[in-house]
Amino acid sequence: MIPAFAHRDLESLKYVIRRLNHEAYSNAGHGLPTSGRRSR
Repeated sequence: MIPAFAHRDLESLKYVIRRLNHEAYSNAGHGLPTSGRRSR
């Protein structure tokens, strides 16, 4: 069993990590052939 506050922190942490990963992927994706589907 996970306490409510710990579960909420975990959810917010996953959200922050997802945002960071998305920003890093977007920044690194510019000018790369692998990002062709994004730049279309």
